Amino acid sequence: MTEQENKNTITVDDVIYSIDDMTDEQKAILSVVEINRATASNLNREAIQVNHQLSCVLSIGEVKRRELKESLLKSSDSSDETSEEAVEEDTADET
Repeated sequence: MTEQENKNTITVDDVIYSIDDMTDEQKAILSVVEINRATASNLNREAIQVNHQLSCVLSIGEVKRRELKESLLKSSDSSDETSEEAVEEDTADET
């Protein structure tokens, strides 16, 4: 269904209908169809925005997960070195 330049007609499946000739029931149905079309368009735009936001959040989460992993590995490496140094100092004291 498309609206013609003349707001008093609509086209449904390539047939032009005069809105002025419609019954009140048909006009009510047309109103629901137009609201439905506008709502679907708005929801589609919102879905695109939400998908973009979700993609950004997931990407940042992955970057931060990798950053945490690298930091933990560095901490683990430096604590291993500290433990080895402590063992060497303890051993040196015994001799």
